Order: sequence, then structure tokens, then C-alpha cells
Amino acid sequence: MIYAQESIKIDEFEFPIEPTISISFQKNIIETYIPGDKGSVKELIEEKEAEITISGVLKLENIDPKVGSFGTDVKHLHTLFKQNKTVKLVSKLASDLGIQHVVIKSLDLPATKSSNLQPFSLKLVEDKSVLEFE
Repeated sequence: MIYAQESIKIDEFEFPIEPTISISFQKNIIETYIPGDKGSVKELIEEKEAEITISGVLKLENIDPKVGSFGTDVKHLHTLFKQNKTVKLVSKLASDLGIQHVVIKSLDLPATKSSNLQPFSLKLVEDKSVLEFE
């Protein structure tokens, strides 16, 4: 499921160019095959926490190519990644699906030939444990 053109925030950081967000849900199911039968018995063990991907581009403003400095948005996103804590996700899609808190699993900043835009991809996982203590 993908929602595009939506305002998305992680903690207090709002993406200046609206990214896309996709959310994936999975179940842990054990299948037991029965000898002499063509099917299997499925046992639902648990529903896994949602996995979220936010992708887009960040503007690189006031960058001197000789210095090779990143823009403030890239630095802010990297700082969020390095915090190693649960962060609040503000997104209409996530909110509609009951997702409020996430942990950032990965930040990808692929190579680009653009001098003023940096593509990015964030992989997040829902953190339901926070809701138990609120």
C-alpha cells in the first residue's frame, strides 16, 4: 500500500519535499504438511510489526562541491538514524493503520549526479512496545 503526496514527519523533522511511504504487514505462520493429504494445516503464530519504507529526495542547499558538505536535511536525517531510540511517525497512512512509533532500521543515501538533490530511503519498523506504557 503506497500513499504519495502526503506530509510526513519523524519526531520534529518534516520532509521538505513530500516523500512516498509504503507499509508492509506480515504474519508468522507455521505450515504442517499431513502425509497422504494434498494440503497443510496453517497455524497463525503472530502478526509481525509493520515495516515501513519512506523514500524521496532532500534538497542540498548552499553546498560547496569542493568541500563535499551535506545539506542540513541530510544531516538531520542522519542524526535521527544515529539516535537508536523510538521516534514518533506522523503520517496519515500510518495513523489510519494505528502506527505511531517506529525505530529506524536503515538510512540509504545512494549515489547521485545531482548537485542539489540527494535521494534517500528510510527503513522503519513499528514499535508497539511504546504504546503499552502510554
